[in-house]
Amino acid sequence: MVIFDDGDVHDRGNVGMPFFLITGSSGHLGSCLYYLLLKNGYRVVRLDIKPAPETVFVGSVRDRDMIDMLFRHFNIKHVVHCAALHERHLETHNEEDFVDTNVEGTAVILDKAREYSGQIESFTLISDVNVLGQALNRSAGSPALWIDEEVAPIPTNKYHRTKLGAEKLCHEFHQKTLIPAFILRAGRFHMDEDHVAEYARLPVPIQDENLKVMELAYCRCDIHDLAYASMQAMRRCRLLKFGLFVISSRPPFDKGDDQSAAGVLNVLAASPGLVLNSSVPGLRDVLNSKRWRHLPSINRVYSPKKAMRKLHWKSQYTFKHAIEKIKNAV
Repeated sequence: MVIFDDGDVHDRGNVGMPFFLITGSSGHLGSCLYYLLLKNGYRVVRLDIKPAPETVFVGSVRDRDMIDMLFRHFNIKHVVHCAALHERHLETHNEEDFVDTNVEGTAVILDKAREYSGQIESFTLISDVNVLGQALNRSAGSPALWIDEEVAPIPTNKYHRTKLGAEKLCHEFHQKTLIPAFILRAGRFHMDEDHVAEYARLPVPIQDENLKVMELAYCRCDIHDLAYASMQAMRRCRLLKFGLFVISSRPPFDKGDDQSAAGVLNVLAASPGLVLNSSVPGLRDVLNSKRWRHLPSINRVYSPKKAMRKLHWKSQYTFKHAIEKIKNAV
């Protein structure tokens, strides 16, 4: 366990504001959330197994003594649990590693939160839409899938299983303690090398920048929007108590009712450009100017409507926003 001078923890932020604990604070999301909370006047305690400028306490989420010290010393009020092994670690870590980090690590944090139930006001678990596993894959010739909180997971690997295990622990924690708890299933906010390579191998390749922008229309979440959703969960905790939310960029089109949805989802699967060009003014010109192209198919669409309604959150970095920024820069 390595502890640096904790004066930095106390001094940065308003003295009257509650302390947040961010686990996984050295990662992209953890560091982004740290700066967002500071900007909004909150005081933040940062924990990660990897040293980084954003991390003051270096150690494992399974270190019960360290977690106890942090809860006790800083009077932690809110926890955002980002620390995890991810899908990109499937080839480098075994089943035991995934269980230790994603399940046991979450259990330790929750056990300590339960011990300090008199001071803890909210717990937020960062999860992933990918935990739905096979449920995200449509069969050939079928419409694109509309993915929301009602879709039942069909896990297919150790990442899916262990993150779903962490979600279950979070739900049970709320049921037993009545402490507000939230599960944020994030859309894609990083680039997977295999995923990029798949599109680069198409007869007419789609490069990573083109791919990232197009994904904002259906499955991508900008990391700043995810950080903001985490803060909003804390702000709404006393009213909402518990919630599972898909956090992703708002699609530029509406699903509509059951009858119109079937038409939209069929077109997205077969020719997404028809839907997107009609939904986003100037899109065709932007794609031409960048020498970009539409994806050949959209298999699924992530819906953040519940989060927008319940968390009073909305994504700022949407597909429409990105196209508008590019259009103004051209």
